[in-house]
Amino acid sequence: MMILNFSLVALFWFISYWAKKKSVAFGKIATTALMCIIAVNFILLLSLRTTAVGIDTMSYNGRFNYYKSASLSEIINGSQEIGFSLLMRLVGLLTNSFQWFLFSVAVLSVVPTFYIITKYSKLPFLSVILFIAFENFAFMFSGLRQAVAYSFCLFSYKYIREKNWFPFLICVIVAGFFHKSAYFFLPAYFLAKMRPNVVTYISLGIAFILVSVFRDPLYNFVQSAIYRHWSFAATDTHSFLWPLIITTIGVVTLVFAKNIINKDPDDGSLVFLMAVGTILIVFSMIGTNAKRLIEYYTIFLIFTIPCIIESLSSQTVRTIVLIGVLVGACGMFAFSVITDLYCLIPYYSVI
Repeated sequence: MMILNFSLVALFWFISYWAKKKSVAFGKIATTALMCIIAVNFILLLSLRTTAVGIDTMSYNGRFNYYKSASLSEIINGSQEIGFSLLMRLVGLLTNSFQWFLFSVAVLSVVPTFYIITKYSKLPFLSVILFIAFENFAFMFSGLRQAVAYSFCLFSYKYIREKNWFPFLICVIVAGFFHKSAYFFLPAYFLAKMRPNVVTYISLGIAFILVSVFRDPLYNFVQSAIYRHWSFAATDTHSFLWPLIITTIGVVTLVFAKNIINKDPDDGSLVFLMAVGTILIVFSMIGTNAKRLIEYYTIFLIFTIPCIIESLSSQTVRTIVLIGVLVGACGMFAFSVITDLYCLIPYYSVI
Protein backbone atom coordinates (compact mmCIF):
# COMPACT_ATOMS: atom_id res chain seq x y z
CA MET A 1 0.00 0.00 0.00
CA MET A 2 2.68 2.51 1.05
CA ILE A 3 4.96 1.40 -1.81
CA LEU A 4 2.15 1.94 -4.34
CA ASN A 5 1.54 5.40 -2.87
CA PHE A 6 5.20 6.30 -3.14
CA SER A 7 5.32 5.07 -6.75
CA LEU A 8 2.12 6.93 -7.64
CA VAL A 9 3.55 10.25 -6.47
CA ALA A 10 6.73 9.66 -8.49
CA LEU A 11 4.68 8.82 -11.61
CA PHE A 12 2.50 11.91 -11.25
CA TRP A 13 5.61 14.05 -10.78
CA PHE A 14 6.91 12.82 -14.14
CA ILE A 15 3.55 13.53 -15.81
CA SER A 16 3.47 17.02 -14.30
CA TYR A 17 7.04 17.67 -15.47
CA TRP A 18 6.09 16.62 -19.01
CA ALA A 19 2.99 18.87 -18.91
CA LYS A 20 5.06 21.83 -17.72
CA LYS A 21 7.44 21.34 -20.65
CA LYS A 22 4.48 21.70 -22.99
CA SER A 23 3.15 24.84 -21.28
CA VAL A 24 3.67 26.53 -17.91
CA ALA A 25 -0.08 27.11 -17.52
CA PHE A 26 -0.84 23.51 -18.52
CA GLY A 27 1.81 22.35 -16.07
CA LYS A 28 0.16 24.23 -13.19
CA ILE A 29 -3.25 22.79 -14.03
CA ALA A 30 -1.82 19.29 -14.30
CA THR A 31 0.05 19.66 -11.00
CA THR A 32 -3.09 20.80 -9.17
CA ALA A 33 -5.21 18.03 -10.68
CA LEU A 34 -2.66 15.30 -9.91
CA MET A 35 -2.14 16.59 -6.36
CA CYS A 36 -5.92 16.39 -5.86
CA ILE A 37 -5.88 12.76 -7.03
CA ILE A 38 -3.09 11.93 -4.56
CA ALA A 39 -5.00 13.70 -1.77
CA VAL A 40 -8.16 11.70 -2.54
CA ASN A 41 -6.08 8.52 -2.53
CA PHE A 42 -4.66 9.42 0.89
CA ILE A 43 -8.16 10.10 2.25
CA LEU A 44 -9.50 6.79 0.95
CA LEU A 45 -6.60 4.82 2.43
CA LEU A 46 -7.08 6.51 5.79
CA SER A 47 -10.85 5.99 5.72
CA LEU A 48 -11.28 2.47 4.40
CA ARG A 49 -8.91 0.64 6.75
CA THR A 50 -9.93 -1.78 9.46
CA THR A 51 -9.15 -1.18 13.12
CA ALA A 52 -6.14 -3.51 12.69
CA VAL A 53 -4.32 -0.82 10.68
CA GLY A 54 -2.74 1.88 12.86
CA ILE A 55 -1.35 1.27 16.32
CA ASP A 56 -4.02 3.42 18.07
CA THR A 57 -6.99 2.83 15.74
CA MET A 58 -8.65 0.27 18.00
CA SER A 59 -8.43 2.72 20.91
CA TYR A 60 -10.03 5.48 18.84
CA ASN A 61 -12.80 3.09 17.84
CA GLY A 62 -13.59 2.61 21.53
CA ARG A 63 -13.60 6.37 22.14
CA PHE A 64 -15.88 6.93 19.16
CA ASN A 65 -18.36 4.35 20.47
CA TYR A 66 -18.44 6.29 23.74
CA TYR A 67 -18.47 9.90 22.53
CA LYS A 68 -20.85 9.41 19.61
CA SER A 69 -23.71 9.40 22.13
CA ALA A 70 -22.09 11.35 24.98
CA SER A 71 -23.77 14.31 26.66
CA LEU A 72 -22.32 17.81 26.44
CA SER A 73 -21.14 17.64 30.07
CA GLU A 74 -19.35 14.33 29.37
CA ILE A 75 -17.63 15.92 26.37
CA ILE A 76 -16.56 19.01 28.33
CA ASN A 77 -15.30 16.97 31.29
CA GLY A 78 -13.66 14.30 29.16
CA SER A 79 -9.93 13.54 29.22
CA GLN A 80 -9.25 14.62 25.66
CA GLU A 81 -9.54 17.87 23.72
CA ILE A 82 -13.08 19.16 23.24
CA GLY A 83 -12.76 19.65 19.47
CA PHE A 84 -12.05 15.98 18.85
CA SER A 85 -14.82 14.88 21.20
CA LEU A 86 -17.30 17.21 19.49
CA LEU A 87 -16.30 15.85 16.10
CA MET A 88 -17.07 12.31 17.29
CA ARG A 89 -20.41 13.50 18.67
CA LEU A 90 -21.31 15.30 15.42
CA VAL A 91 -20.46 12.24 13.33
CA GLY A 92 -22.45 10.15 15.80
CA LEU A 93 -25.54 12.27 15.13
CA LEU A 94 -25.38 11.23 11.47
CA THR A 95 -24.11 7.68 11.62
CA ASN A 96 -22.81 4.96 13.92
CA SER A 97 -20.12 4.02 11.41
CA PHE A 98 -16.54 4.37 12.61
CA GLN A 99 -15.51 4.48 8.93
CA TRP A 100 -17.29 7.80 8.44
CA PHE A 101 -15.52 9.16 11.49
CA LEU A 102 -12.18 8.10 10.00
CA PHE A 103 -13.23 9.80 6.77
CA SER A 104 -13.97 13.08 8.55
CA VAL A 105 -10.59 12.99 10.33
CA ALA A 106 -8.84 12.14 7.05
CA VAL A 107 -10.43 15.11 5.28
CA LEU A 108 -9.44 17.48 8.09
CA SER A 109 -5.88 16.11 8.06
CA VAL A 110 -5.22 15.79 4.33
CA VAL A 111 -7.05 18.68 2.62
CA PRO A 112 -5.35 21.62 4.43
CA THR A 113 -1.97 19.87 4.14
CA PHE A 114 -2.24 19.35 0.39
CA TYR A 115 -3.60 22.86 -0.13
CA ILE A 116 -0.50 24.38 1.48
CA ILE A 117 1.90 22.02 -0.32
CA THR A 118 0.32 22.72 -3.71
CA LYS A 119 0.23 26.48 -3.13
CA TYR A 120 3.64 27.12 -1.57
CA SER A 121 6.04 24.28 -2.30
CA LYS A 122 8.64 24.92 -5.00
CA LEU A 123 8.46 21.22 -5.88
CA PRO A 124 5.05 19.92 -4.69
CA PHE A 125 5.58 16.28 -5.61
CA LEU A 126 8.95 16.19 -3.86
CA SER A 127 7.23 17.65 -0.78
CA VAL A 128 4.70 14.80 -0.84
CA ILE A 129 7.51 12.24 -1.22
CA LEU A 130 9.27 13.79 1.79
CA PHE A 131 5.95 13.83 3.69
CA ILE A 132 5.73 10.07 3.17
CA ALA A 133 9.44 9.35 3.72
CA PHE A 134 9.53 11.18 7.07
CA GLU A 135 6.50 9.12 8.21
CA ASN A 136 4.10 12.09 8.42
CA PHE A 137 1.56 10.18 6.33
CA ALA A 138 2.09 7.00 8.36
CA PHE A 139 1.47 9.00 11.54
CA MET A 140 -1.99 9.99 10.20
CA PHE A 141 -3.05 6.35 10.61
CA SER A 142 -2.35 6.41 14.34
CA GLY A 143 -2.17 9.91 15.84
CA LEU A 144 -5.60 11.07 14.68
CA ARG A 145 -5.94 14.07 17.00
CA GLN A 146 -2.45 15.39 16.45
CA ALA A 147 -2.65 14.75 12.70
CA VAL A 148 -5.55 17.22 12.54
CA ALA A 149 -3.59 19.67 14.71
CA TYR A 150 -0.54 19.41 12.41
CA SER A 151 -2.78 20.05 9.43
CA PHE A 152 -4.28 23.26 10.83
CA CYS A 153 -0.86 24.52 11.92
CA LEU A 154 0.46 23.86 8.42
CA PHE A 155 -2.51 25.77 7.03
CA SER A 156 -1.69 28.67 9.35
CA TYR A 157 1.55 29.11 7.38
CA LYS A 158 -0.57 30.85 4.76
CA TYR A 159 -1.18 33.66 7.27
CA ILE A 160 2.44 33.73 8.48
CA ARG A 161 3.38 34.36 4.89
CA GLU A 162 0.67 37.00 4.48
CA LYS A 163 1.66 38.63 7.80
CA ASN A 164 -1.91 38.34 9.02
CA TRP A 165 -1.77 37.44 12.73
CA PHE A 166 -5.49 37.08 13.51
CA PRO A 167 -6.39 34.18 11.15
CA PHE A 168 -3.05 32.59 12.13
CA LEU A 169 -4.16 32.72 15.76
CA ILE A 170 -7.58 31.25 14.89
CA CYS A 171 -5.94 28.35 13.01
CA VAL A 172 -3.67 27.48 15.95
CA ILE A 173 -6.54 27.76 18.45
CA VAL A 174 -8.66 25.42 16.31
CA ALA A 175 -5.67 23.05 16.11
CA GLY A 176 -5.43 23.23 19.91
CA PHE A 177 -9.06 22.09 20.17
CA PHE A 178 -7.89 18.81 18.63
CA HIS A 179 -4.53 18.53 20.40
CA LYS A 180 -3.30 21.07 22.92
CA SER A 181 0.31 20.53 21.80
CA ALA A 182 -0.59 22.81 18.86
CA TYR A 183 -0.25 25.84 21.15
CA PHE A 184 3.48 25.15 21.02
CA PHE A 185 3.28 26.58 17.49
CA LEU A 186 1.97 29.98 18.62
CA PRO A 187 5.44 31.64 18.73
CA ALA A 188 5.97 30.62 15.09
CA TYR A 189 4.35 33.82 13.82
CA PHE A 190 7.07 35.92 15.45
CA LEU A 191 9.94 33.44 15.03
CA ALA A 192 9.30 33.32 11.29
CA LYS A 193 10.16 37.03 11.07
CA MET A 194 13.84 36.42 11.85
CA ARG A 195 16.39 37.21 9.17
CA PRO A 196 19.87 35.81 8.50
CA ASN A 197 22.35 37.98 10.38
CA VAL A 198 24.92 37.68 13.17
CA VAL A 199 22.45 38.53 15.95
CA THR A 200 20.01 35.88 14.73
CA TYR A 201 22.65 33.16 14.54
CA ILE A 202 24.03 34.03 18.00
CA SER A 203 20.49 33.94 19.41
CA LEU A 204 19.87 30.55 17.82
CA GLY A 205 23.15 29.25 19.28
CA ILE A 206 22.26 30.45 22.78
CA ALA A 207 18.79 28.94 22.47
CA PHE A 208 20.32 25.60 21.45
CA ILE A 209 22.60 25.62 24.51
CA LEU A 210 19.72 26.47 26.86
CA VAL A 211 17.49 23.73 25.45
CA SER A 212 20.36 21.22 25.72
CA VAL A 213 21.05 22.13 29.37
CA PHE A 214 17.41 22.19 30.50
CA ARG A 215 15.96 19.51 28.24
CA ASP A 216 14.98 17.13 31.08
CA PRO A 217 12.92 19.62 33.13
CA LEU A 218 11.46 20.98 29.88
CA TYR A 219 10.41 17.50 28.84
CA ASN A 220 8.87 16.80 32.25
CA PHE A 221 6.85 20.00 31.91
CA VAL A 222 5.64 19.01 28.44
CA GLN A 223 4.79 15.52 29.63
CA SER A 224 2.70 16.79 32.56
CA ALA A 225 1.06 19.69 30.69
CA ILE A 226 0.19 17.99 27.40
CA TYR A 227 0.57 14.21 27.66
CA ARG A 228 -0.42 13.63 31.28
CA HIS A 229 -3.25 11.22 30.33
CA TRP A 230 -0.78 9.04 28.43
CA SER A 231 2.21 7.15 29.73
CA PHE A 232 5.78 8.22 29.10
CA ALA A 233 6.75 7.46 25.51
CA ALA A 234 10.35 6.31 25.31
CA THR A 235 12.55 7.00 22.34
CA ASP A 236 11.90 4.76 19.34
CA THR A 237 14.29 2.51 17.46
CA HIS A 238 15.68 5.27 15.24
CA SER A 239 15.61 8.06 17.82
CA PHE A 240 19.24 9.01 17.16
CA LEU A 241 18.99 8.75 13.38
CA TRP A 242 16.08 11.21 13.18
CA PRO A 243 17.83 14.03 15.14
CA LEU A 244 20.95 13.56 13.01
CA ILE A 245 18.97 13.90 9.77
CA ILE A 246 16.96 16.88 11.02
CA THR A 247 20.08 18.64 12.31
CA THR A 248 21.81 18.15 8.97
CA ILE A 249 18.81 19.54 7.08
CA GLY A 250 18.53 22.47 9.51
CA VAL A 251 22.21 23.40 9.19
CA VAL A 252 22.13 23.15 5.39
CA THR A 253 18.97 25.30 5.36
CA LEU A 254 20.73 28.01 7.39
CA VAL A 255 23.80 27.83 5.12
CA PHE A 256 21.59 28.47 2.09
CA ALA A 257 19.31 30.94 3.89
CA LYS A 258 20.45 33.98 1.91
CA ASN A 259 20.15 32.13 -1.39
CA ILE A 260 16.64 31.00 -0.50
CA ILE A 261 15.56 34.50 0.55
CA ASN A 262 17.16 36.09 -2.53
CA LYS A 263 15.17 33.67 -4.69
CA ASP A 264 11.91 34.39 -2.84
CA PRO A 265 11.91 36.72 0.21
CA ASP A 266 8.66 35.16 1.48
CA ASP A 267 10.45 31.83 1.94
CA GLY A 268 12.56 33.32 4.73
CA SER A 269 9.87 32.30 7.20
CA LEU A 270 10.37 28.65 6.24
CA VAL A 271 14.09 28.88 6.94
CA PHE A 272 13.64 29.98 10.53
CA LEU A 273 10.72 27.69 11.32
CA MET A 274 13.05 24.86 10.34
CA ALA A 275 15.85 26.44 12.39
CA VAL A 276 13.66 26.46 15.50
CA GLY A 277 12.88 22.76 14.99
CA THR A 278 16.60 22.04 14.67
CA ILE A 279 17.37 23.86 17.93
CA LEU A 280 14.75 21.81 19.76
CA ILE A 281 16.02 18.53 18.30
CA VAL A 282 17.83 17.47 21.50
CA PHE A 283 14.35 17.29 22.99
CA SER A 284 13.42 14.36 20.75
CA MET A 285 16.19 12.16 22.16
CA ILE A 286 14.25 11.85 25.44
CA GLY A 287 10.92 10.58 24.18
CA THR A 288 8.62 10.32 21.17
CA ASN A 289 6.15 12.74 22.76
CA ALA A 290 8.83 15.43 22.47
CA LYS A 291 9.50 14.39 18.88
CA ARG A 292 5.83 14.89 18.05
CA LEU A 293 5.91 18.33 19.64
CA ILE A 294 8.97 19.42 17.68
CA GLU A 295 7.42 18.26 14.41
CA TYR A 296 5.17 21.32 14.40
CA TYR A 297 8.37 23.04 13.22
CA THR A 298 10.44 20.30 11.58
CA ILE A 299 7.54 19.33 9.29
CA PHE A 300 8.45 22.44 7.28
CA LEU A 301 11.44 20.54 5.89
CA ILE A 302 9.06 19.36 3.18
CA PHE A 303 9.21 22.98 1.97
CA THR A 304 12.78 23.96 2.85
CA ILE A 305 14.43 21.10 0.94
CA PRO A 306 12.72 22.09 -2.35
CA CYS A 307 13.66 25.71 -1.58
CA ILE A 308 17.33 24.74 -1.21
CA ILE A 309 17.28 22.82 -4.48
CA GLU A 310 15.59 25.64 -6.39
CA SER A 311 18.00 28.23 -4.95
CA LEU A 312 20.98 26.53 -6.62
CA SER A 313 22.14 28.43 -9.68
CA SER A 314 23.44 25.50 -11.74
CA GLN A 315 20.90 23.18 -13.37
CA THR A 316 23.43 20.34 -13.23
CA VAL A 317 23.96 20.81 -9.49
CA ARG A 318 20.20 21.03 -8.92
CA THR A 319 19.71 17.73 -10.74
CA ILE A 320 22.48 15.98 -8.79
CA VAL A 321 21.16 17.26 -5.44
CA LEU A 322 17.60 16.31 -6.38
CA ILE A 323 18.68 12.77 -7.25
CA GLY A 324 20.56 12.58 -3.95
CA VAL A 325 17.48 13.73 -2.02
CA LEU A 326 15.28 11.20 -3.82
CA VAL A 327 17.73 8.39 -3.07
CA GLY A 328 17.80 9.44 0.60
CA ALA A 329 14.00 9.67 0.71
CA CYS A 330 13.71 6.18 -0.81
CA GLY A 331 16.11 4.87 1.82
CA MET A 332 14.11 6.45 4.64
CA PHE A 333 10.88 5.13 3.15
CA ALA A 334 12.31 1.60 2.93
CA PHE A 335 13.46 1.86 6.55
CA SER A 336 9.98 3.00 7.68
CA VAL A 337 8.37 0.07 5.86
CA ILE A 338 10.78 -2.39 7.51
CA THR A 339 10.33 -0.97 11.03
CA ASP A 340 6.56 -0.33 10.58
CA LEU A 341 6.30 1.68 13.82
CA TYR A 342 2.63 2.52 13.26
CA CYS A 343 1.50 -1.04 12.42
CA LEU A 344 0.34 -0.35 8.86
CA ILE A 345 1.54 -3.57 7.29
CA PRO A 346 -0.30 -5.56 6.15
CA TYR A 347 -3.00 -3.08 5.15
CA TYR A 348 -6.52 -4.41 5.64
CA SER A 349 -9.44 -2.68 3.92
CA VAL A 350 -13.09 -2.84 4.99
CA ILE A 351 -14.06 -3.30 1.35
